[in-house]
Amino acid sequence: MAMPRLTEQRRRDRMPRVRTLGALSAITGLVLVTVPLTANADESERVLITTTISDDVASAPLGGTTVSVHPADDPEQVIATGVTGGDGTVSLEVPATDTSYIAEASWRGAIGDLVDSTARTEFNPVLGHPVSVVLGGSFGAIGGAVTATTDAGPVSDLSGSSITILSGGTAVQRVAVAADGTFRSGSLPTTSTDDYSIRFEPATGFTLADAQPSDNLAFALPRGEESPSLIDVARSFALISDTAAPTPSP
Repeated sequence: MAMPRLTEQRRRDRMPRVRTLGALSAITGLVLVTVPLTANADESERVLITTTISDDVASAPLGGTTVSVHPADDPEQVIATGVTGGDGTVSLEVPATDTSYIAEASWRGAIGDLVDSTARTEFNPVLGHPVSVVLGGSFGAIGGAVTATTDAGPVSDLSGSSITILSGGTAVQRVAVAADGTFRSGSLPTTSTDDYSIRFEPATGFTLADAQPSDNLAFALPRGEESPSLIDVARSFALISDTAAPTPSP
């Protein structure tokens, strides 16, 4: 028996269904191609991490800490590392995946009055939440002034000079010196022992002389009744001008 032929009307009824299924297939294909691109494991993003020091009453940014990031389940795999600046922040690049990471901040100087020299915070970069690591302990700041002389007399303008602050012999902060020689550090952990020292770095055109007028001694930053405690440091340095006229030979 011969199969009945489709009428023209039934052919027309079937054609929209075929086109619809084809369109759905095309859309589904686009979705399948797009999804892997948005979930690419090679993508990364910058995460701003802030390190602060807190005595449970007051807190302040802590520059000079080393911050490292590792997966929460693999502390040996370091993803990124950096050092916080004077504002206590460092921007690190981490994979943009829905994964828990640990940001670990370590104070590079002497432990002083810190409860612990290392603190950790867990975060997920996809959530976009602020990342803050808090070290416990009292804190203070170092202020004061430096003066400088050359064979020609006092240096009246110290613009471009800087002070490097060392804690336990390790450089932790660099501070600009004003034209009049004054300076002030960022927040630093307090200490009752002579853990701190400063190193003067003259502006371009000058170098430190071999013989200095006085000893540049280490000092303490004692804990005060409340944070921050402040100390004043005054130092004098002898410089050599790079543009000084040469001494004529006899």
